[in-house]
Amino acid sequence: MTPRSLFLAACLGLGLAQPLAAGELSRPVYSPQKVVYQVNADGGLLSREYRRILATATNHVNAVGPVSLDLRIVLQGDGLGLLRAANGDERLREQIDWLRERNVRFLICRNTVASQKLDLLHDLYGAKESDVVIAGVAEIAALEQEGFVYVRP
Repeated sequence: MTPRSLFLAACLGLGLAQPLAAGELSRPVYSPQKVVYQVNADGGLLSREYRRILATATNHVNAVGPVSLDLRIVLQGDGLGLLRAANGDERLREQIDWLRERNVRFLICRNTVASQKLDLLHDLYGAKESDVVIAGVAEIAALEQEGFVYVRP
């Protein structure tokens, strides 16, 4: 047996994977996940850091599946730059829209909106009042209390 087939056999024996139909790629099947990402840093040159974070979220959705993944991305401080940059960047908008279509929620810190004197509906791409949370860090703590796993992408 190859190392991969030994791994898959072990996963099947532990109930971590389900047998797949002939022709399907063999991979472990993930249980439903509740995850919160924190984004509070600047995107850097050409928004590279924001693109990396969105790629990580996309990979996460693809791995677990949009039905099995409840993903919240909390934007606070310089992290709101993601939605600001998206206003002028079609590629960022496409990535954000793709994630939103798969029920990924981008949560916006009200404290940051106020301190940066932002206009929610005009300055932040696709933002709605329902996306605003009182405080980013408090929201992360509340989500962890609800069973969300904290990930810093």
